[in-house]
Amino acid sequence: AQLQDTEKALREAIAKNPKAVWVLRYQLAFSVYRDRMKDNAKAKQMAREFLQKSPTNDGYAWNAISFLLSGAESDGEFRNDLNLIATARRNHIHWSNFRQYPGNWAKNARRNKDLKARADLVQARLQQDDKDPVVSLVQQIKRGPYDARDAQIRTQLLEPRLFNSMPKDLQRYVLWDHGYYHQHYAKGDQRGTAATWYSRLVKMYPENFEYRYRYLQAASDYSPPEVAKEAALTMMSVDPPTNNQDVWRRLLSVADRNEDADLVRRAVAYIRKSHQLHGKEYQGMTGVGNLFEKLKQHDEAVAIWKETSEQKQNLTEARDSASQLFQQLEDPARRAAFAQKFFAGSTPNHGRYAMWLADSQLRAGNLDQFEKTLRESRKRADDRPFETWDADPTSLSNMLYSFRTSNEAYRAKPEEENTPADIARVATVIRDMQVDWPSAQGELMLLEELEGQKPMERALAWQRVTRKVAPDSHRWDQLVPFAQRAITREDYSIAATLLTGMLENISAATESRKEQGRAMIGQCYTRLGTVGLTIDESSPIAPLLRAALYLRLGDENLALETWLANKDLFDQHRLEVPVDLLIFVCDNLMAAGGDENHNKVEDTLRTWIIKNSESESIQDATKAEIQFLLAKNFYSAKRFDVARSEYTTVMNRYSESPFAVEAEFGIGETYMAQKVYDQAETVFEKLANSRDPEIIVRAEFLRGVLSHRRGDNDEARKIFRNVLERVPSIDLANKALFSLSEVYGDEERYMDQLQLLMTVGRLGRVSKRQHAPGLPLSIVVQDSDLGISRGHNRVPVIVRTEPGNDEELIYLSSGGAGKGVFRADVDTLLGPVAKGDGILQLTGNDVIRCDYPEKFKSEFKSVPLSDVEIRIAADAEFKIASSLIIDEKEETFSERLEREAREREQASQRQADRRPSNQIKPGNPIYLRVKDADRDLGDERDTIVAKLVADSGDQVQVSLTETDPHSGIFEGTAKSGELPAGALASDTAIDHSPLMAIDKDPNSYWQSEPDGATPKSLTVDMKDLRSISRAKFSVPEELENRPVRAALQASYDGEFWYRVAGHPAVPEALPVAEDYGQMSYRLYDSNTTSYTTWQQVLSLAAGEPMESGAVEDGHLEWVRPEDKEDAPRYVTMIWYGKFVQPRPGAVRFSIQGYRTAIAINGQLERSVIQGNQTVDVWLEQGVHDLTFFASAHPNTNRLAVSRARSDLNQQRIALSPFLSSDFDLTQPAAQIELDEAAAAAPAVT
Repeated sequence: AQLQDTEKALREAIAKNPKAVWVLRYQLAFSVYRDRMKDNAKAKQMAREFLQKSPTNDGYAWNAISFLLSGAESDGEFRNDLNLIATARRNHIHWSNFRQYPGNWAKNARRNKDLKARADLVQARLQQDDKDPVVSLVQQIKRGPYDARDAQIRTQLLEPRLFNSMPKDLQRYVLWDHGYYHQHYAKGDQRGTAATWYSRLVKMYPENFEYRYRYLQAASDYSPPEVAKEAALTMMSVDPPTNNQDVWRRLLSVADRNEDADLVRRAVAYIRKSHQLHGKEYQGMTGVGNLFEKLKQHDEAVAIWKETSEQKQNLTEARDSASQLFQQLEDPARRAAFAQKFFAGSTPNHGRYAMWLADSQLRAGNLDQFEKTLRESRKRADDRPFETWDADPTSLSNMLYSFRTSNEAYRAKPEEENTPADIARVATVIRDMQVDWPSAQGELMLLEELEGQKPMERALAWQRVTRKVAPDSHRWDQLVPFAQRAITREDYSIAATLLTGMLENISAATESRKEQGRAMIGQCYTRLGTVGLTIDESSPIAPLLRAALYLRLGDENLALETWLANKDLFDQHRLEVPVDLLIFVCDNLMAAGGDENHNKVEDTLRTWIIKNSESESIQDATKAEIQFLLAKNFYSAKRFDVARSEYTTVMNRYSESPFAVEAEFGIGETYMAQKVYDQAETVFEKLANSRDPEIIVRAEFLRGVLSHRRGDNDEARKIFRNVLERVPSIDLANKALFSLSEVYGDEERYMDQLQLLMTVGRLGRVSKRQHAPGLPLSIVVQDSDLGISRGHNRVPVIVRTEPGNDEELIYLSSGGAGKGVFRADVDTLLGPVAKGDGILQLTGNDVIRCDYPEKFKSEFKSVPLSDVEIRIAADAEFKIASSLIIDEKEETFSERLEREAREREQASQRQADRRPSNQIKPGNPIYLRVKDADRDLGDERDTIVAKLVADSGDQVQVSLTETDPHSGIFEGTAKSGELPAGALASDTAIDHSPLMAIDKDPNSYWQSEPDGATPKSLTVDMKDLRSISRAKFSVPEELENRPVRAALQASYDGEFWYRVAGHPAVPEALPVAEDYGQMSYRLYDSNTTSYTTWQQVLSLAAGEPMESGAVEDGHLEWVRPEDKEDAPRYVTMIWYGKFVQPRPGAVRFSIQGYRTAIAINGQLERSVIQGNQTVDVWLEQGVHDLTFFASAHPNTNRLAVSRARSDLNQQRIALSPFLSSDFDLTQPAAQIELDEAAAAAPAVT
């Protein structure tokens, strides 16, 4: 009876035809009829109904098909079921699984001799059905609605003859996929047709809202306005099933495109009907009002804005509608009253309303009310920390800028410009609002006017502003004018500080903006004479980034030094460094030459090209430069054929890049290097026909090189001189000068050759800015017209110094470089002025200026103003020694004899009585000598100040006096003495410095800052190694000031700090094994990530490990295997054994793991806690018992222990893995300890 009731209930449910009716039919057929009622006839009948009326494209359909075909009791029943299945297959031929099930059954049935004949019938029927054009075409669709090839097949299926023959569900499938393809994946001009296919679906299934929605989407996005209007009318012809804001937006968009006010009203009616059916939602209603306003339906727009602004459901829309109403008001009083009304309300949007009200008050010149409004809004925001303030940065920025520039609408007094005090007041209020970039601008305005700050405090204040803005390009643009103004007023340090902070903190700015910032920093540091920029020192490639920074700031020497010091790091991260550094390194390697360097460059560049050649994030110009550099490397390595191939690749792949022209030059140079002169000449003649003057001159120059190599010196000389007459680039002019000098050398015109070689490197459009006294000053004039039009063979130039007032008339002569190149040298030296002696006397205060004589300038209509302004600058040489410093290069004959006698006397002394010059005994004088020509400032003996700083922190300033007037050499001495003990502390209270702890006054003491933070530390530096047997500490009040916990640590190098004593004492750590011998390990597959005590470690050690053994290679390390899927997720490692200390000293142990602990010689030096740990200990010579505990979380891939021994010869501590020698118990140091232990062991009887 129960089964009958179940059958009845399922049939009644099936009759209602629910969405998942197939589940009911399937369960009734198999679970009820076949499995429980054992009624195969009913089961088959329901399975047939399942396949006819509600088939599925999954295993349920496969079970039904197999059940019917395999269980047919007669051939007639089999044929009928086959016809039914074949019909269902054709109706759903677009189902990729279902259409294969009959064929799969036939393949399986052929293995059964009883079913082989029926399997053949199925195969024959399927072959026959597959000949149907619809079935054949549908089965060719294999990729989905995103593929153009499938779209072509669907186009064939949409032909009326085929489409009308399809079942309705197949028609729906073809139309849907075709519409979806054209909406999302077709070319732009084809996407409008998607609306056509969706509209046909709407007609076929008028009750389906999804098809109407797709129709509206496609039509509003891609179709003409009239088609979009038809789609909108179709959407509005039925009641909305839900509130759909996207539908509302699209309806209004269509109305806007058609400029149809009536359609807008119908859309609004549709929206209001949706509100009635499903509840009000105001999203997008401001846009409705905006659309009415655009169509000049002002009253309707205002009505919608007013309704929306007064509702409380969607506060964002309320604010936007209120904004539209506010903009409609022109009368200042009405605007202020309107803003006041909304600001007075309790709403999260009060920040926006405060901006409107404050703007009205600022325009009216009421600064008191302006400040009151903004500060009240800020307070309301602070009181409601979890609400959005909605302050408008743009409004604040506009108010700040307009008031600062005294815009006519923002003047406190209409007839006068705003006073600096009022401007500072407005800036202060906006700064205190703490709203993004306007507050940052206000703070920077105040900092510009602030005076009297200490330099460091001032720099930090400017840099701190960059942390208060969002890190994007817009904020960058708001702050960069302040840096530009700082540069204008020559405040270079502040400009550099601000820009450096922007580069560090406004990280999302575009690369072009960052490059501009770096260029500005370079200008600042050029003026300041230093280099620097903030770099994340925690980055593994920080040194390489620093090298890139130096390179961008123009200091290639420092960049090269930094790279050389980090070559291994560069090789490891060469694909992560900036591209300009990569190019710089490869250029230097190529310049160094050698097969090893060229091979390294090739490997580096090819690896970069393989990784980045297809990357869209890297510009083609960069890719072209790397490809060109690879070709250049082959050229430098004399692999000319390969170089030519790579140059050709650059030309073909990056034809629009400037490097394509460079590559073409490279091809010509490879031919020339291989002495294939005719091919080279063809390439250079082609380039000489370019429209670019620089390319023409360069091609002409290479034609000259080609002629010289052919031996045609006359032609080469003619070409080189012609190139120089065209005033080429500096680099090309130098090459032409050098090549022309080689021609003169071949012709044995050595004086002309020497003149040209002296001119190389001295051509340029900008004079140098600094000159060192003692070096000749070269003057070069390059003007091809001068020699042609005037016939001059020499040019007069006046060189003078200010304020030194020396003046020399120099005649520049024309040499063998051709027409218009004139040069001469004038000697310079430190000394008193002697005009007209042909030598320019200088002091460190002088500025060198050059110009033509007035008589010479009168021969020309116009002469450009001279921009020559050369300041005196020389590198200083500094020497310091414990004895008198003598410059052997400059000493006189008598001084040399005196020195040699003194050296002979010292040589007769014992070695122990002699002290090297780089060592000083405290109390003896320290001798200093500085040679710095630009510090010679006048005719008297000048003085300079040197600062000496000791590693102890002590420092002193010493005055050095010039040995003779204009010598530029300064000498002096500094006294030395023993440094008393010092003290430092983690922090200190007022009037209780650390030195008070050791000043031997019982009434004074060090007191830490009473901030409740722990631990506090006091460090006493004895300034020397001393043996201490007892250390006594006292506190002013024992009950109140006694420490709860304290540890006394000692160090003899300031790096390793080991525990000497403490309270409470270090806990005892029982051994994890009975005997400690050779270092061993135990590996457990236990989860110990929650351990907190050493007793838990002992309990673990008492169990059976997963793996154990002796440490063979000396390394205490475990790495999670990657190829073992069954490996335990939680792992624990215990290392234990004897460690050999070859000599007394401090040792640092560091352990890595999720939870760790360290025990040494039975003392728990580091308790069981989470994370990595480090401990410094003092170990005497001999063997010591070590125990290390480390647990691994599933995310922990490595457990390891490393160590570092103190070494006074090493300047930095470097942790390194253990060595096998650390555990070698056969060493002498270990054997002594073991022998003593054996001797102390009791005898066994």
